[in-house]
Amino acid sequence: MNLVDDKLEVALTYIEAVERAGAELSVEAFDSFATLPRPAPVRRRESYMAAMQEEANHDYFYEPGETPSAFLIRSRWIDPASGSVRLTALGRSVLAHARRPALEKQPAQPMTVVIDPNDPLAYIRIFDLLASAGPGTLVDPYLHFQGLYDLRDLSQVNRVLTSDWADRKGLRLQQLARALGAGAMTVEVRTLPLAKMHDRFYIPDAGPVFLLGSSLNSITTRPGVVAPIEDVAAATAIRSAYQNLWTSASTLEPRAADDVDGPAKG
Repeated sequence: MNLVDDKLEVALTYIEAVERAGAELSVEAFDSFATLPRPAPVRRRESYMAAMQEEANHDYFYEPGETPSAFLIRSRWIDPASGSVRLTALGRSVLAHARRPALEKQPAQPMTVVIDPNDPLAYIRIFDLLASAGPGTLVDPYLHFQGLYDLRDLSQVNRVLTSDWADRKGLRLQQLARALGAGAMTVEVRTLPLAKMHDRFYIPDAGPVFLLGSSLNSITTRPGVVAPIEDVAAATAIRSAYQNLWTSASTLEPRAADDVDGPAKG
């Protein structure tokens, strides 16, 4: 379901573009663009006369509608208080919704989201997809702590199954543990030996399982896909297999900033 139509998305994108460039946008200038974002077509005089005659033949007349700015201010999607139109946090959320990946089902074909590394919003689109799938388990052998913060803020992922793989500095698990101990973290992390893990999945508590083309660390740096496994038998088998792995995995305990010991093994 779309909250906004194409015209509103263009209007919100226009505000975002002007704001990003650091320019000023008055309410009048915004309404001028939003009301007619393309050059007005050329009309012959007789077309005006025909329109006036058609209206005269009816018992009703058109009343002026709400301006684009009035609607967006009423909806709390923009704020003109500073003298220049700015998107509110609510407006940015609506714009992100309008830009979400198209997940249209095709008969007998799986839904696939193509990741374009040149798309500056590709990373956000991935998290929008995860959020729309509901709570579940992310399986990512190489997840870094930055991704853990994003999982908390941008999705409903509440479990992460990762490996004991150590980066070149050997600090990955310690960083993950410190991220867990940083507060307001609702994600539980468990680890397995790297040899037991290979594929990357998002496994919602219900519905299709999503196969991730690469780790969240690099998923938008190269072309790839996020493809759902909609076959019920296959999704059930994957969900069952990884539930068993989750049960056998070690819990990564949160580590406070002043904790001098390594992360606990659980």
